[in-house]
Amino acid sequence: MTRLSKKNRISLGAIFLLAFSCLPVLAGSELEEQMLRNYDEFSNADPGEGQPLPFLLESTTNSRDSSASIRYFLDAVSMDDFVSSMAQPREWCEFIPLHLNIKACSYQERDGKFYLSFYVGIKGYLTPDKAHLLRLEFQTQRDGEVFLVKLYAEDGPLDSSHINFDIRAIGIGDGSRNGIYLEFDLSSIPGLAASLARIYLATVARKKIGFSVEGKTWSGKPKYVRGQRGATERNLVRYLLAIETYFSTLDVPDASKFERRLENWFDATEQFRPQLFELEKKDYISNKIRERKNQEILQLAVQQNIEPVYVQIDNRK
Repeated sequence: MTRLSKKNRISLGAIFLLAFSCLPVLAGSELEEQMLRNYDEFSNADPGEGQPLPFLLESTTNSRDSSASIRYFLDAVSMDDFVSSMAQPREWCEFIPLHLNIKACSYQERDGKFYLSFYVGIKGYLTPDKAHLLRLEFQTQRDGEVFLVKLYAEDGPLDSSHINFDIRAIGIGDGSRNGIYLEFDLSSIPGLAASLARIYLATVARKKIGFSVEGKTWSGKPKYVRGQRGATERNLVRYLLAIETYFSTLDVPDASKFERRLENWFDATEQFRPQLFELEKKDYISNKIRERKNQEILQLAVQQNIEPVYVQIDNRK
């Protein structure tokens, strides 16, 4: 078995913590009205200082956990298309692995419940058996005009717990805009991963920035958040771009759809290169093509209840 370097072992544990952190899920009889109020607030928001962003992002950190929530408008996507896709676990495995740290995704039904498994790892090529497994229960529901998706795991890798992955969406057709307004939250209570994350952020990712502005530099330029908060923001944006890429490529022929999505997701991250750049495009696409093959092997093994045998070539980025 190929062993990860110390640097990569630290990164692997930290990535899990930083990929899943968030705010509580909004619920209740007034959810539809609240979502519409939130959409109005989103539409009229002051872009503030720093790089203009097509989304609103909020994040916090404290000694116990970190949280992040993002608001976004998916243009020209119908509510029917959004619900029919996002309600299917298998479709999540079409867009979640666009994130460079998701090595594979699988889905299954067990005892009347649906589950999604994410295999979280370093930015380079990694087989699922070398990654951290996160298995989440998958639930969806309609509350009036609002569609909700909830992924939840009571326990996760590295002693983490209470992992939530929540989306709320409502169709908007106000004459000037037609599409989906969505809110996307991530949260967890970290365990052992917290100490690994601190090491990771102090070494491997110490120069990386997030999206929120926390002040100004001595020269008057925006000063972006760093550390755990910055890492949480970067991961949330990567997931959001994966969702946007998925819906923007629904009409692409199946034979070229996967590689088109890889191209589009990477190009979308280039809009935010200071925050999101990790790999050259050719390396990202090469890794993802091999990881896709592993995901297909994994899904077949899940369905047939057999042990998967992955592509073990591991000498490239």
